Amino acid sequence: MFALTSVLFLMRITFVSVAVLALLMTSYSLGNSIQPPVGHTGAAGEQDCSACHKNGPVNPDTGSLTLQGMPDRYWPGQRYGLTVILSYPGMDRAGFQLSARFSDGPDKGGQAGSFTMQDDRAQVVADQTSEIQYVQHSEPGLVLTAPAETSWRFVWQAPVRSNIAVVFNAAVNGANYDDSEFGDAVFLHSWKVEGQRP
Repeated sequence: MFALTSVLFLMRITFVSVAVLALLMTSYSLGNSIQPPVGHTGAAGEQDCSACHKNGPVNPDTGSLTLQGMPDRYWPGQRYGLTVILSYPGMDRAGFQLSARFSDGPDKGGQAGSFTMQDDRAQVVADQTSEIQYVQHSEPGLVLTAPAETSWRFVWQAPVRSNIAVVFNAAVNGANYDDSEFGDAVFLHSWKVEGQRP
């Protein structure tokens, strides 16, 4: 009788431990999907979405990632309405993170311009150490805008110096929404925009 009670007690502890672990993993996964960690754009020295979303394709041929609204050359202090657009047939949810940095000069790698939002699908967060701004999805921005497609709109205000090129780095996740970190597609891309000639 004592042995049976001990076995049942151990089974109950094991079940509770597994349930708690699953709950913690789900909470962590949901927390990262709603508020991804900063510094995951795939820029030089940074991680990207595949640090958390594993075993999925990277830049699959069946999808596309574009940045609309970017000029060939920016004017100092000008505001540009930009849209990140992801198309991927295997996704049910999606998220992104993007930064804008000087590509050369004395401030190479530093924040270039600033971001503001056009709606509640995106948000701006800042790395308190590097002072780099990241524009990324919000909780409402996880929901697709069309079947197998989604987009996020925001405004980039160009820096006041116009003679230094700016690089936009983006990491975008087309998720299968199975409450795990496995099998999600990751898209990585960068766009370089020249400043006006002095």
